[in-house]
This record gives sequence, C-alpha cells and structure tokens, in this order.
Amino acid sequence: MSETQQEPPQTIQGGHPPTQHPHGAAAVFLKLMGTKPMEGGEIAEGVTRILSGYSSAYLVSASPDSGEYILIDSGADAKAEEIEAVLRYKGVDLSSVKAIFLTHGHSDHTAGAHLFTDAEVYVGAGDHAFVDGTGPSDGFLPHLMGKQPGLTVSNPDKLHDIQSGETVTVGTRQVRAFAVPGHTRGSTAYLVDGMLFVGDAVTFGPDGKAQKPPKPVSHDVPQGVESLSHLLAQLDAENIQVRTIVPGHSGEGDLQAVRDLVA
Repeated sequence: MSETQQEPPQTIQGGHPPTQHPHGAAAVFLKLMGTKPMEGGEIAEGVTRILSGYSSAYLVSASPDSGEYILIDSGADAKAEEIEAVLRYKGVDLSSVKAIFLTHGHSDHTAGAHLFTDAEVYVGAGDHAFVDGTGPSDGFLPHLMGKQPGLTVSNPDKLHDIQSGETVTVGTRQVRAFAVPGHTRGSTAYLVDGMLFVGDAVTFGPDGKAQKPPKPVSHDVPQGVESLSHLLAQLDAENIQVRTIVPGHSGEGDLQAVRDLVA
C-alpha cells in the first residue's frame, strides 16, 4: 500500500452498519407506545440515526470529509456500543465526536455521554443536575431512579448549559437551541440544517399524528404542549424553515402534525 493510500474503513456485519431496526424488548416497547416505526441508518446527508435500545442517538457530520462528528443525544447504553460500532464503520473512533447536544436529562438519552472525553456537552440548565450526577431526573418514574452518578460526564468543565436561542458552531454545522420545557425542565430542541431534533418533546404515531409524551415519565405535560405552541410561534415569526422533525423514539414527522396537536 502506498503512502497516499488510506486503510479502508472497518466494516462489520457484512459491511453494513449495525442497529438497523429495533428488536426484542425494544421493538415490543415501541409498539406498545404506538410510535411511527424507525430504522437506523442515514436519514439525511451526513445524518445517521443510531438505535440504542428503544431510543435513538443521531450522528451528524461536523464538516464534509472532516471525520469529526456531533451527537444529538448519546443513547440508552452506558457502554455506547451501538454508537461506537457505527463510528468504527465510518473509520473513526469515540474521539471523533466533538460535541454532544442532549435533548433532556433522562438516562435513555444521556447514558453514553461520559465515554466521549473529547466532546463538549450541552444540556438545558434544568437538566444539568442529572447530567452532572447531583440530582435525579424529572418525571415520576425517572425520579424514582434517583441520582445516577455513574452516568456523569467525564469532565465537568466540558458540560455547558445551553440557552434558548443560542447557536453553537461545530465545524461548518450550526446548531441552534430552542427551550421546550415540559417533558423535563431542561428539554431542548436543536435545529440543524432544517432538521429539528426534539428528543421526547413530541413523537409521531404510525398515522403521522403527533403525540404527547407519556405522563408517568414527564415533568409537566401541559407545559410541554404550551412549549410546542411557543416554539411554533417563534419559528413562524422568524420564518425559520423546518423540513422535518426528528424525535428520539419514533420516525420523523412534520410541523403540521405538531400544529394539529397544539390546536
């Protein structure tokens, strides 16, 4: 091999990325939730959905051909095995993730964050205590689990509270935050090139209709609906174009379905 040639990316499972569809208990859970089916893989240019149990993490290229990435949420697996496998498939490793944007402080969205020691981690201020291990999650059932110090970020100096309206640039990508409190006090949606990543602020059913998050795992469902209404008003006022809405536990949906939900 000449000096100008590069090793091909490591492939697994016959050359295909892993976690192509929910299976086992995760598939049963999502069916019981009545969510729109989702599959792992590229959902837009430079954006890959990685299934982590019944949750999703989204790997976003920071710049074309840079080998650097952004994560929207970090999955339900404290070992981040699914995320690491996809990174290996792309020929990189955990150090290639330079920023993690957490949609909210529930362990099925934050569990893997502590492994990405080179990443800056952003979260809504209301969920900071859970992510740094000093407080429990919001919502009746998550709160019962208490603090989870084993899932804290590895370097507290890299954990940042992100404000609504704040824009963070990573490589050539701009990530804009919108506070949507309700599911948790720190729930935050992130807009990246017309894709709005909403975590659990809303999901979509098989019929495409928008759904509220379940009350037993939410802090304040009515507040969450009000937050979605405020978000729609802000998007309209600024003429911000959203081509798709990307939840953590279902396939994608559109703004009209959210408008119907809050009407």
